[in-house]
Amino acid sequence: MPPHCILDSRDKNPEVLGRLFFYSLLIIVVPVFLYFFSKFFIFEAVFLLSSQQSYIYAAIVAVVAVHAVLALFIWKAIAEDSKPIKRD
Repeated sequence: MPPHCILDSRDKNPEVLGRLFFYSLLIIVVPVFLYFFSKFFIFEAVFLLSSQQSYIYAAIVAVVAVHAVLALFIWKAIAEDSKPIKRD
């Protein structure tokens, strides 16, 4: 195995693990919150849709939210990779 493929404990960045944990929580919390919020407070209370219709629209909102969080995670990861690395 080439030496550049071996991971060293010095290469681990706690900031990366924290960011991964943060986005993992976002991917769980945001869609669930938006699903129930949009179902009960937007589609049933404001638009007066039936329960069955509001399930469908709330699910669409949750799917869009998952994709938005994933896109934000990927955008941040790409932006982080493009930064110049400072080595001492």
